[in-house]
Amino acid sequence: MSETVPAPAFMDDAEIMAPRPKRIVTQPEWAVQRGVMRFCKRAIACEFEFASHDRGRARSEMEHIGEANRGIRRDWLDVELVLDRSRSFRCELKAPGKRPDAKGGQLRMIDRLNSLGHPATWANSVKSFAEEAERLGVPLTPNWRTVAAHEDELVASDIRKQEVKADAKRAGTYQPSKSRSRFTSRDRKAAGKYAASFRL
Repeated sequence: MSETVPAPAFMDDAEIMAPRPKRIVTQPEWAVQRGVMRFCKRAIACEFEFASHDRGRARSEMEHIGEANRGIRRDWLDVELVLDRSRSFRCELKAPGKRPDAKGGQLRMIDRLNSLGHPATWANSVKSFAEEAERLGVPLTPNWRTVAAHEDELVASDIRKQEVKADAKRAGTYQPSKSRSRFTSRDRKAAGKYAASFRL
């Protein structure tokens, strides 16, 4: 009688069926971006349009390849101001305390845009964004320093909230607020109409 050959020691069913743990991250750079957008609304002293070109993380291995095929550029700067009289200003935003990689493509992109006559730089706070904007000729209101300091406080608060929420999710104690859990489809529709009507 032949012996029974044991099955290979692969993962058991529980391991196979277990979902991959969701990565919990914070986005401090997004907090800076929101602060910069509010600053522009309050402190730029001319007609302008604001746009963001943040590419974000790829949700699949092919997403960034597809974006590149449609002309969405890697290392393109995060925010752009189109001002009156054919002026422009572009800025790469970083989280507080961070700076572009010295060997990366963002600094080369900044140099390239400046060489084409389009002012470009980088910043890691609302204050540094405002200082660079003023240096490169963006007209600002007389109280721009006060506005920038206020927005940096809001950015710091936003980052702290992100960190507390992430810590709670890692510990398994996060509970959505009552106002969020009661957010209905009608509320979403109203919020969408408000967002569509918002202009800087």
